[in-house]
Amino acid sequence: MMQKTWLFILLGFLALTPFSHKVAAQDIVVSAEMSAKNLLSICTSAEEMDIAQCAGYIQGLVDYHILTRSLGTAPSVDFCVPSDVPTESLVIVVRDYLTHNTQHQSFIAAPAVALALYDMFPCAK
Repeated sequence: MMQKTWLFILLGFLALTPFSHKVAAQDIVVSAEMSAKNLLSICTSAEEMDIAQCAGYIQGLVDYHILTRSLGTAPSVDFCVPSDVPTESLVIVVRDYLTHNTQHQSFIAAPAVALALYDMFPCAK
């Protein structure tokens, strides 16, 4: 009986003890939007983590586009990326488009990415 009491006290103490590693607010970077200029910057970076973030942004947009098409909603800029096209190729397409179409720089990146993919992968009529 005494061992159970001590076990419950110990578990209660551990449950109430804050974690030893706290995440500070400045450690978390949350952006409400990704500008085309920022996306181009990370897509042209030499850092592997930046390229992964670029690829993730583009692939997320492609996945969302596929979802909206499957729900029967017609996107205003409709593109059809073949399933065998690797994400690395999409990064190159978007990077080249953003490099040559600087008018998108101060706007949210998503429409520019959609336009880049539409230019390269328009849907068959």
